[in-house]
Amino acid sequence: MISIFKGAIVALSMLVPGVSGGTMMIVLNIYKQTIEALDGLTHGQLIHKRLMLKLITGGLIGLFGFGWILLYLMNLSKVSMYYLFMGIVIMGAILLFKKISLKHLKTHHIVYLIVGAIIATSLTFLPEVSLIDFNGNLMDKLFLVIFGGVIVAIALILPGISTSYLLLVMGLYEPSLNAIKTLDIQFLTPMAIGVVIGILLTTRFLNWLLINHPLPTYLMIIGFMIGSIPQIFPGLPSYGGQFVRSILLLTLGIVMMVVIDFLSQKENLKEDEKKITKG
Repeated sequence: MISIFKGAIVALSMLVPGVSGGTMMIVLNIYKQTIEALDGLTHGQLIHKRLMLKLITGGLIGLFGFGWILLYLMNLSKVSMYYLFMGIVIMGAILLFKKISLKHLKTHHIVYLIVGAIIATSLTFLPEVSLIDFNGNLMDKLFLVIFGGVIVAIALILPGISTSYLLLVMGLYEPSLNAIKTLDIQFLTPMAIGVVIGILLTTRFLNWLLINHPLPTYLMIIGFMIGSIPQIFPGLPSYGGQFVRSILLLTLGIVMMVVIDFLSQKENLKEDEKKITKG
C-alpha cells in the first residue's frame, strides 16, 4: 500500500512547475529500484516487477484521481502549497543522507555534493524564453521534437530538474500541450521516440554509477536535491494567514516523509534499507 502511495506522490509532483519527479523518487526511496527496472528493460529483463506495478498503479490513481485536487489547491494557494513540497524535499534529503555510511565519507567526497547543488541551482537562472526556433522545415522540426523527447526523459529521471520548466526553456512547452490536447500523433510519436531513447541512455548510465560509484553518485544526487530548493521556494508569505498555512504545510511535508520512511522500514524493503558503502 505504501508503494502505491509513493507512486501517487511522484505523479502529482510532476504536475507542479519547478518540482522534479526524479527528486520525489529519491526522497521516497524508490529511485534506485526504478533505475534498475528501467535499465533491466534494455536487457530484456523485468526487475522489481511487483514494486513497479504498484508505483504505476499509484501514479495513475494520483494523476486521474487526485490530480485535479492538487491543481485546484495550487490555484487556491500556490505559495503555501510550494512550502509543502519544500518540506518533502528537505526532509527527504536528510533521510537519504542518514543512509550514507559516514565512516566511508572522505573530505574529497564533499565536492560531489557541492557540484550537484551548483548544477541544480544554476537551472534556476535559465531564462524563461524559448531557446529553440520552432519555425523551420519538417525535418528540422522532427529532429527538435525527438531531441525534446530525449531532454524530457533526462529531466524525468535526473533529480532536481523540472520537466515542464525545461520544455518552456526549449520552446516546446506550448506545442507539447497543444499536441496532447489535440492528440497530434505526428508530434507525439517523435516525442515518444525521443523519450524512449533518453530513458534508455540515461538509466543505463545512472545504474552503472549507482553500482560502481554509489557514494559519489548519491552525494551528487543529494546536492541536486538541495540545489532544487530555490526552484521550489515561492518567496516569503505576504500576509498572516498565508504565513500560518505555509508553516503548517511545510511541517506536514516533513511529517509525511518521516511517516513514509517509518512505514518503508516496517515493510522491510531490503533495498530501501541498504547503506551506501562503496566510494
